[in-house]
Amino acid sequence: MSDARLKRNMVQRIDGRMVNAGMRRGMLFVCATGCCCGITERGYLPVPTDLYHQEWERRKLRNQVHLNQGGCLGPCPLANVAMLMLDGRPYWFHSLDDGPLIVALYDYIEALLAAGRHVPPPALLAPHLFNGFAWDGSQGVRGQGTGSRGQGAGLRGSVKSDHNKNAQNDTMLSFCTLIPAP
Repeated sequence: MSDARLKRNMVQRIDGRMVNAGMRRGMLFVCATGCCCGITERGYLPVPTDLYHQEWERRKLRNQVHLNQGGCLGPCPLANVAMLMLDGRPYWFHSLDDGPLIVALYDYIEALLAAGRHVPPPALLAPHLFNGFAWDGSQGVRGQGTGSRGQGAGLRGSVKSDHNKNAQNDTMLSFCTLIPAP
């Protein structure tokens, strides 16, 4: 990709010093150390963290899309989840557990950056795309998304907690069980 210059973003730290925090177009969040993603002892496939980092470096995306490999992103039943937040729009992916999928994800990121707008994912990646939010960023209004991306797009309902069986309110937020709206 390009070595686009990072847009200046001067921010005053708590100690009073002005620093350039930079402005990127997006961030790729990878669940690598969560409760299920990559935990082979629990039957999940490993997360190829080295490949995520190698592709990010090789494509020189540092000044456009930040890479964050960390903990749980939420939709645990899907495992090996990543979320790309780009230009105010979320792109969720599940079951990203082998090399060709990671390469396809980065190809898609570069296509989105080059187009400057939403474009459909490549065929290899399309079955892995879903929406993990009640909004999709395309209209900027909560709950008013187009519902056109992935099989999970447009799902509405409540979420039941599987983490605390004794909870007095059984509609506590958890991504473990989605209960479709009637």
